[in-house]
Amino acid sequence: PMGMIFIRSKDGLSHNKDEYSSPEDCAAGAEVLYHTLLKLASED
Repeated sequence: PMGMIFIRSKDGLSHNKDEYSSPEDCAAGAEVLYHTLLKLASED
């Protein structure tokens, strides 16, 4: 299994030299990853 977590990027740019994601949006993505890993780790 695999998955991807997407976060907001200014003007929707991705894979571009002008791409920018705020620290807050990066932290929100990290929190989603954290809670996902906790849930997966607790499954039987």
